[in-house]
Amino acid sequence: HHHMGRHVLHGEGSELMNDQKKILELIKLAYDYGLDGMAKLEDIGLAAICKVFNGTGPVWFPEVIRNAIDKLSEVFLPAIMIHDVDFSYGEGTYEDFARANNRLEYNMMTIADAECSWYNPMRYIRRRQARLFAELCRAFGWIAYNKTCNYTKGTNK
Repeated sequence: HHHMGRHVLHGEGSELMNDQKKILELIKLAYDYGLDGMAKLEDIGLAAICKVFNGTGPVWFPEVIRNAIDKLSEVFLPAIMIHDVDFSYGEGTYEDFARANNRLEYNMMTIADAECSWYNPMRYIRRRQARLFAELCRAFGWIAYNKTCNYTKGTNK
């Protein structure tokens, strides 16, 4: 019923996403969807989000996966943005890593349900994509999480 998000990034997935206008649009969408994890975004601010988030999903994804994701991910970009921030500003623990991936799955499911009514078969395709994406992050993400993590020493944010 509400098709927000459709227009966000058409045809520009490959470009680096440091365009603040687009990021602001995604932040607004994330609020509209009621996504989890917004507090950290407010903490670190727009410039930091722009640095971390490149709009095509995690840079560490194997190319094959990334190409598959690019085709489907536009609608999920608000959730992916939060996940990128979680990875870059995490605590460096396995619990924190797991929490980031669970949040990603929850947020992608939220978007899938908001974008497609229950009788729309797309909802189930999107939910499957969300689950797959989160599983890929759980499977391949640990090394990347360790690499990108700017250990926030003792600040517990």
